[in-house]
Amino acid sequence: MKEKRKAYSLWDNIKYVVAGVMKWQPLVFPLTIMHGLTEGCAVFIWLYAVKWILEISMSEISVDQKISKVITLVAVSSVIELVLLVISNLSDKGSEGRMHKVEYGFALFWVSKVWNMPYVMHEDPKVQDAIFKARRAINSNDNGVAGIHYWGNQILPLVIKVALAFFIFLTFNPFVVVLILVISYIRFKLINKASMFEKEECENKVVKEAKALDEYQDTTSDFTYGKDIRLFGMQKSLYRLMQNYADLLSGHMSVAQKRYARNYFLVDLLELVQEMGIYGFLIYKVVYGSLTVADFSLYLGSAHSAYSALNMFFEHLIRLNKESLHINDFRDFIESDINEENTVKSTFELDYKACEESYGKAKESIWDKKGKYTFEFKNVSFKYPGAEKYALKDLSITVSSGEKLAVVGLNGAGKSTFVKLLCRLYEPTEGHIYLNGKDISQYDLNEYWDLIAPVFQEDESFAFSVAQNVSMKDKEEQDKEKIEKVLVDAGLGDKIKELPKGIYTYLFKVLEDDGVDMSGGQKQKLMLARALYKAAPVYVLDEPTAALDAIAEAKSYETFNEMVEGRLCVYISHRLSSTKFCDKIAMFEEGRLAEYGSHEELMGQKGKYAELFEIQAKYYREGCDLSA
Repeated sequence: MKEKRKAYSLWDNIKYVVAGVMKWQPLVFPLTIMHGLTEGCAVFIWLYAVKWILEISMSEISVDQKISKVITLVAVSSVIELVLLVISNLSDKGSEGRMHKVEYGFALFWVSKVWNMPYVMHEDPKVQDAIFKARRAINSNDNGVAGIHYWGNQILPLVIKVALAFFIFLTFNPFVVVLILVISYIRFKLINKASMFEKEECENKVVKEAKALDEYQDTTSDFTYGKDIRLFGMQKSLYRLMQNYADLLSGHMSVAQKRYARNYFLVDLLELVQEMGIYGFLIYKVVYGSLTVADFSLYLGSAHSAYSALNMFFEHLIRLNKESLHINDFRDFIESDINEENTVKSTFELDYKACEESYGKAKESIWDKKGKYTFEFKNVSFKYPGAEKYALKDLSITVSSGEKLAVVGLNGAGKSTFVKLLCRLYEPTEGHIYLNGKDISQYDLNEYWDLIAPVFQEDESFAFSVAQNVSMKDKEEQDKEKIEKVLVDAGLGDKIKELPKGIYTYLFKVLEDDGVDMSGGQKQKLMLARALYKAAPVYVLDEPTAALDAIAEAKSYETFNEMVEGRLCVYISHRLSSTKFCDKIAMFEEGRLAEYGSHEELMGQKGKYAELFEIQAKYYREGCDLSA
């Protein structure tokens, strides 16, 4: 991932968020304006009410008349204020509630980028940091996207208050307006400087540590890890580890708080000068001028309202600017490119279009499930981003439909890298991979993935129903009979009969209280059922039966082999006895293809494959578990 920073100003980012609001929830704008007008005007009701009460009290009318007028004035002012505040609160909550849909919309941009970016990028620590930083812009009610609305929503009432107060003072003396503007601007610059220091020098410098603490909190709260944490007594070490990260983050933030404290001390001195100047000026006007006590109360209240609102305006502007930096992180990630410097700036229209096109109407598969397909690896090498050593070097191999290829070797030999290249999760660093003579990079990636049904060693089951875990489709798109058949074929028929809702039983208790969990072996059979349901022309099994014993694994492979007869199958296993039925065996060693041939041919060569096979067979004959 190329490091780059595009200069998005606060205004650029406000327009970006506004475009999303207009797309998903346009009613937010009239509600925001209504909130600003009603809350901004409400404060002046009592400023004028107090002025008029003082004027009534000093007027030459009877006491009864004074009391009657004051009661009427207070009642009218209270009703008006109540109406304005009710409208303000309802419109504020209405716009805030609608902003959730806007947040979810932008979250789809983020998750779409995460899902569709080249898989190899996830191996890059810089990309992981970028993903984490971008997520901060969409995962909180007052950060990033939501923060732009939240703090912007608070600014409009302040603008109304300042505007009305300044209008009152401009008819009296512009000196007060100038004084308030100058002092408030200096205050803004001092606090903004501390805020930028906090974001750039503190927050950004501890991204890895914040991400690690976040990861540890998620992991330790996941019940999946609960058994190991308890039985291995990991609580103490985990507590200390998390405490150390928390202390480190707290230490960095304390540096920022010291900067804030110093600057706020200077701000307090400036505000003292401001208040002394305004009080002195108004008192002077009362004593030596023609200013009445009633007008004194109005102007003094207006001055307080003006500089309080202006100070809050600048503080919210500082926060807006900080949230704009989070939007920068978000947009930088959305537009990031692994290969070259991207000169096209992110815009809402472009990002929305890219997201929509990623999940448009599903296309029919271009592949004939009974067609003939040949893959040719030609001098293929692969190196992970930032690595010095090749994970796979100068590989040339050809496999075709109807063949069963076993890929074997010790851990780290390059087996999984080979599979990920075949699945186009990685792109070759050097060399080419051809499908029926055409470089696979020339195929649309999603269309290419339709060609392959993989089963990886990780049992990636989701908190969905069993049926959705198998079909990976919504209920209305599922083929119930086909789901039940592949579950039986995968060896889960009896288990499904035990479930309270059959194939519609949910896994885990995340979404349903009666959700169930499965054993490791059952989950791997579920993954086999998922691959069978897809019924693609090519099957790739990357050690999916590691949770099974050697006999069960061999039997599972042989059964699977019978079900997908005539299609290309690639099997990866570190247990060699379970791959004897394959047509060809590719023995990998230190990232290279060391041996290639049938089981009989490789045994006859008496090379590395034969040596490993004999060692494993010896343990098997002695009754040991070959998975060791």
